[in-house]
Amino acid sequence: ADNPPLTWVSAKGMQTAQGFEKERDDLNLGDPSTEVCKKAVHDYIVTLKRYCLQMESLLQSGTEIPEELLDAVPPFPQPFYDEWASRTETATHTYNFCLSPNSPFALRGLVWIPGKENISNEIPRYAPALEAYASSLPKSFGQNEVSFLCAQPGPGLVEGIGTPKIKNAIDFHEWPKTLEKIAATLGSRARELK
Repeated sequence: ADNPPLTWVSAKGMQTAQGFEKERDDLNLGDPSTEVCKKAVHDYIVTLKRYCLQMESLLQSGTEIPEELLDAVPPFPQPFYDEWASRTETATHTYNFCLSPNSPFALRGLVWIPGKENISNEIPRYAPALEAYASSLPKSFGQNEVSFLCAQPGPGLVEGIGTPKIKNAIDFHEWPKTLEKIAATLGSRARELK
């Protein structure tokens, strides 16, 4: 899939993803056991009570209820999620569709070779998202360690891209026509890890 690294992180992995608190809160809004969801329910009840009191006051006074007020019933907060998007940046989206249906399964290691479409729309967030993805793998797959090897677009290739703090990364400086050379280099690196 042509989605950025954060979309590949599992819900478990998102709970400790540094720098992605808004995305974690959006995700946790759908889980009634989380503090984020409990607070949203509380705040929604308070807002709905205010709205109902305003409506009751107008009804009791015999005042016609304005159209704007009728159309302004407070909705319960929902995290953004477009299940039909061909490309998304929504945390856990790709994991949920591509990996979750196949779990649980063991994973010894993972190789990440990005294409142009795997780079985030917000380029400076790509490196931290890749770090979050790499660090989420053991928790996501219930293992102590999962080797993570990645190819990293060099700074001249993608303006503004940072370098992730991942020890087994190799840089490339042009988009490959095939993955053969990068895969061979990463394969050699994987053999060194054994």
